[in-house]
Amino acid sequence: MTRMPFILLAVVAGTVPALAQESAVDCTAPAGATDRAVCASPALAELDAEVDRVYRLALAGTADPAPAAELTEAQTAWRTEDACVDAADVAACLTARYATRIHALLEAYPAAGGADEMSVTRGPYTYRCEGLDTPISAVFIGNEAPLVSLEVGGDTIVLPQAVSASGARYTDAAETTTFWSKGASARFERPGEDALICEEDD
Repeated sequence: MTRMPFILLAVVAGTVPALAQESAVDCTAPAGATDRAVCASPALAELDAEVDRVYRLALAGTADPAPAAELTEAQTAWRTEDACVDAADVAACLTARYATRIHALLEAYPAAGGADEMSVTRGPYTYRCEGLDTPISAVFIGNEAPLVSLEVGGDTIVLPQAVSASGARYTDAAETTTFWSKGASARFERPGEDALICEEDD
C-alpha cells in the first residue's frame, strides 16, 4: 500500500484548513481540566473530533448488537477516564492519549479506517525493519500539529512531526527517538540502538 505523507509546509505556513467536524467536548460548559485543555487548544480539539469520527465509523461497521454495545461501553469509559488530570504536561499527555486511542480503534475495527472529507488520519500501515523481529504499526495523524503513533513490540510511541528537507520526519523533543518516512521506506531510531531501515508492506 503506497502512502502519501502529510506535508509539513502547510503547518509552517499556518495554512492548514480547519477540521470540519467539531470536538465532542461541550466547550460552552467544559466539565473539568481535560475539557478545558481541549477547548483551549485547536490541536487537541481536532484530535478529539478525530477520535469521535473514527469511533463512529467503527460503530457503524459493527453490525452485531453485542460487539457494538461493547465498543460503546469501552468508548464511554475511555472518555470519562481523567487519565491526564495529574500530568505535568496535560496537553502532551492528552495528545498521546488521543493518538493511541485512534490507533487502537483503527487496529481493532477495519471499518474505522474509512476516509471522508473530515478525515485527517491514515493507517495503520505495517513496516518491516531489518533487525526487528516484529513489524511496526504506524498511524499518521495530519491535524494542525501532525503526529505519528507507532506500535513497536508492545510499546506505543507518539511523535510530533518536525521540519525535514524531504519526507516526513517525526521525533521527540530530544531528537533521540525518530521515525522518518519517505515513500514506502522509513528509518527508525531509538536511544542506545542502531538505526533501522524499514519498508512498508504492500
